[in-house]
Amino acid sequence: MKFRKSFRFPYWLFVAATCAPAGPLQEPAPAQREDPSAGARAETTQPGQRRPASAPVVLGVIASQSGDPFLEKFGEQVVDGIRLAVEAHNRVSNHPVELVVLDDGGDPTRAAALVAALEARNAVAIVGPLRPEGVAAVASARRDPSLLLLSPTSPELPAGSNLFSLNTVDARGAEVMAEYALRQGWRRVGLLYPESPEYRRQAAVFREKMAGGGGTIVADVSYAPGTTTFAEQIRELAKARPDAVYIPASERDVRQIAPQLTYYGLAETGARILGGEGWSGDGVLTGVAARYLEGVVATTVLFRSSPEFGWQDFVSLYEESYRRSLENPLPALGYDAARLILRAIAEGHKTPREVARRFVESDEVRGATGWLSVRGGSLGRRPVLVRIEGGMLTPISAHTGH
Repeated sequence: MKFRKSFRFPYWLFVAATCAPAGPLQEPAPAQREDPSAGARAETTQPGQRRPASAPVVLGVIASQSGDPFLEKFGEQVVDGIRLAVEAHNRVSNHPVELVVLDDGGDPTRAAALVAALEARNAVAIVGPLRPEGVAAVASARRDPSLLLLSPTSPELPAGSNLFSLNTVDARGAEVMAEYALRQGWRRVGLLYPESPEYRRQAAVFREKMAGGGGTIVADVSYAPGTTTFAEQIRELAKARPDAVYIPASERDVRQIAPQLTYYGLAETGARILGGEGWSGDGVLTGVAARYLEGVVATTVLFRSSPEFGWQDFVSLYEESYRRSLENPLPALGYDAARLILRAIAEGHKTPREVARRFVESDEVRGATGWLSVRGGSLGRRPVLVRIEGGMLTPISAHTGH
């Protein structure tokens, strides 16, 4: 079965948003903006104290609701998804949730100040903030380090406990790809990757997995971010005559690299091309001539049209609820972030420590944005192996390679 469109999270979009400077704060700046659909206010209890069964559990959200218009729109879309998850939970759960949405205006200092308000309300977890600077500020401002922070969009996380994001680059695909190469008998493999932390990590995981299975990296080639001409790097790979080359890179880089593999002679060696999620993205499938992609084996985390994943279910829920088309994955990321926390609450966990422990121990979840789980302290998605044939993605069995 083939699917024309894969779903890849547009990391460049989130990075642009999360790294954009916050706009001028509106005066007077709102201390908080609460969700108008929230239930009854929580009773006053000591931080960490278990609530009475009848009291709603507070789920906090810190997101941009004012300030820079670009970030404000992002924040509104994320919160739209969070609301859908909470409303669905409250319709069926015996453990009601009160959603408290606070506005940081895109300002990390304000985000840090809002933590005290949420801890005073005995919030059991916080979804947000959206930007790396905000996450770092909030993490430092927590009085209780067991208070879970889950950012739907931050591409980076600071060091610390109970900090997660749905938008960090995951190295699971590199591990799966190395296992696939070893099963195929491709033991002399080359590496080509950008010199950035997330892709160096993927290369390191692939390298370690190959070595553990008896494989050899015959050419380990990196390049500076922003490189557009890869003659030197590709010729070095071709000289090593590898069985295959693993290239974890962004869609932007892949659009440059794919044609140059032929132009600078690697294709002539017969080396198979193995790629990360950047190779299976829509921007590559539609922006690179099919002949340069034919036979590439890559990873993806979600086929939008496949019922195995939750994307179509979420699209239907979103469009029926809001009476508008879903334009991007931001609401889905908010929805998944909230659902991961709500699952712990639905089981009766009502303190930050209990929720954080259950979050880490949770089994794999079928989310709108893929199959989600926590492994090795990081939140990620199950990668799927695909082969590009005729400009389309064909799923590959993880065990047979066909």
